[in-house]
Amino acid sequence: MTEYFNWSVWDYDKARCGDRFFLVRVGKGNTGIVMSGVFDSQPYEGEDWSGKGRSVYYMDMLPNVILDPEEVPMLTTEALQEAMPSFDWTGGHSGRLLGNEDAIKLETLWQRFLAEHSKDADGITMSMIHTIR
Repeated sequence: MTEYFNWSVWDYDKARCGDRFFLVRVGKGNTGIVMSGVFDSQPYEGEDWSGKGRSVYYMDMLPNVILDPEEVPMLTTEALQEAMPSFDWTGGHSGRLLGNEDAIKLETLWQRFLAEHSKDADGITMSMIHTIR
């Protein structure tokens, strides 16, 4: 079964269907990448999730990896900040684009992380998901 998600995208005017995405959990506690995949739509305007009546653009997401941060390791925001200090990994707007150099670094780090933690994969969707809450 394929699961589709959508997310608000800050740089919607630069994002395109087929672009790679990484969803990063921020805040307190375990923080880091919890999902990766590709956008499966062009940006579209939708209802403001915050209820403030703003113009908000969303994109549909087709994940290839989903992590439960309470169950499996993550590529942490600390590791991301160390590898790419010019980008704020701790918050800000969702749907921000990385520059090409940082995008290549991120993909390399992510592939290395997945290879090192392949024992945690559930084998169903090539993800490391145990439960989605």
